[in-house]
Amino acid sequence: MVLNPFGVIEPLKDRLNPLDYIRQAHLVRDIEVIAEGLVRPESGNGAHFAEMAKSMIAAVIEVIMTRRAEADRNLITVMDLLFSAGFEKTLTEWAGAPETFGTRPAAAAATFLAAGENERGAIKTTIKKAFDWARSDELRSFLSTSTCSLENLFEGRADLFMVVPLDQVDAQAVFLRLLTNIILGMAVRLEGAKKPKKNVLLVLDEFVRLGRMEKLINIANVAAGCGIEALFITQDKGQIESVYGKGDTASIVGSCVTTRIFGLGRAEFETANWAANALGDQTVLTRSKQSAAKFGESRKTSIAEQRQKLMTADQILEMKTGKMLLLAGSKPPALVDAIVSHRHPAYRGKLDRNPMVL
Repeated sequence: MVLNPFGVIEPLKDRLNPLDYIRQAHLVRDIEVIAEGLVRPESGNGAHFAEMAKSMIAAVIEVIMTRRAEADRNLITVMDLLFSAGFEKTLTEWAGAPETFGTRPAAAAATFLAAGENERGAIKTTIKKAFDWARSDELRSFLSTSTCSLENLFEGRADLFMVVPLDQVDAQAVFLRLLTNIILGMAVRLEGAKKPKKNVLLVLDEFVRLGRMEKLINIANVAAGCGIEALFITQDKGQIESVYGKGDTASIVGSCVTTRIFGLGRAEFETANWAANALGDQTVLTRSKQSAAKFGESRKTSIAEQRQKLMTADQILEMKTGKMLLLAGSKPPALVDAIVSHRHPAYRGKLDRNPMVL
């Protein structure tokens, strides 16, 4: 499956409607995954507006999934309704008819309508940020229907490639976050009932750029039980802490079977200090000879034990290119040579070509 909404190199073929993830029997549970993927968490006063925006988006999705024809149950319909000129009039109808539109959408509508003008404006701005990525013609076509199923990932029938031009990586951060959240949610909701024969490898390069994702923390703790192997990649440990805080960062890093440290920048002292502590200490024996008390007497030798770091932070920062520190479970740490797959003869022949240039 090649998700290529921008038609890079070849015309658009596969399409994906995120609302296909939602099961009618689990509306609230599945809609929450979509809404959380669309709205990035904010700090300070923005946290309130983010929660309100998420609640409003969830309400609109629920109405679309329960009141619209199947052909209209897609993210484009949700977006068009949210940005329609008569949206507040529509919310008034919802608030007055919970038996028709559902108690949750009615409650969300009433809460929004009761807010002050400035608060409404802030919520609308947050909703706009959640959908800015999807307003191009290419994305409208891509999100309108599905020609592939993500369930094939877990049934071993497909690999998934995302194609995003370099100049669109930041602009499409919400899109990448949404798709990642859906895949994570799909893995968690299997709950071992349909664990795949082979684990799904989820490579999360620079994952902190997607913002905090609660499903990712769940995956870090239960990945082995739900058929996922996750590979978390980041420039330094401080980046994770800035998004997830020290407690959840410790949970994510601590859940990893292996930790690999290489290519640190000269100024990444915090990560180097953490790595030095993770490597542990070694015992060093020092021998010293004392001066003889009297002429002709032999000098006495004393032996002392001292603890010192296996590697200091400076030594870690000065590691040569191609060297990697490997921490694997309860095994002793190791300093190893990094393998560059496209150069190493044992791996080079196993690499498939980029599906975009076949």
